Amino acid sequence: MDQISLSTLKTLSTVLTWAAFWLAIGAAVTGWLSAQVRSETSKRADLRVATAEQAAAEASSTAAKANSRTEAVRADNLATQERLVAAERALEAERAERIKLEMKLAPRRISSQDAESLKARLNGLTHARQTPVTIAVFATSETGEAQLFASSLALAIEQCGFNINRNTVHYGKPYALLGVGVLSSTDPDCLARGQAIASALEEIGILSQILPPRSASDGDNDGTYIYNQAVSLMVGDRPA
Repeated sequence: MDQISLSTLKTLSTVLTWAAFWLAIGAAVTGWLSAQVRSETSKRADLRVATAEQAAAEASSTAAKANSRTEAVRADNLATQERLVAAERALEAERAERIKLEMKLAPRRISSQDAESLKARLNGLTHARQTPVTIAVFATSETGEAQLFASSLALAIEQCGFNINRNTVHYGKPYALLGVGVLSSTDPDCLARGQAIASALEEIGILSQILPPRSASDGDNDGTYIYNQAVSLMVGDRPA
């Protein structure tokens, strides 16, 4: 077997030394590169986490702002609805007041239903011992409304079966009335008739008042004397 020369061994030793050196360098570089990769990966992961957290925070903030705007819009809508309801109630109240005022200012009248009610209430009071009872119906006010209502009232009373006297009857003193004044004599039958007429008028919404009765005439033996049994309906101004 041939022997290896000393110079060859030195060369081999040098080669191995450099090879080990470069292997160490390579390992170090590889380690450094691996560390850099791990660091970069960690940084990127941290960046992704931070970005995700920031996006989540921004989304949460956006959602909170959206919820806040939604609540503000809901509150504004609720306030608007409440204002509309309040305005509607005020309008209804104003309409009701206007209707009341119009009814108060409207001319008085007697409807066909009112006339039928009067006829039903006053049935049986139109005669005194087979003699028709006379009702005087006239206005004590010069206003056109009172004059027209006196005519309407006279027609309704006539339809009940009474004789109607449309002439103004003077009793020695003036009467300033609101509504309808009912004047009868002190005769008991006439008093009851006057009260029944006043009650029937009130029943259909006509303000009526019983006036102090006039004295019945003496010498009325059968109770049919026209003066004692007659009733006067005096139409005054419309109540305010």
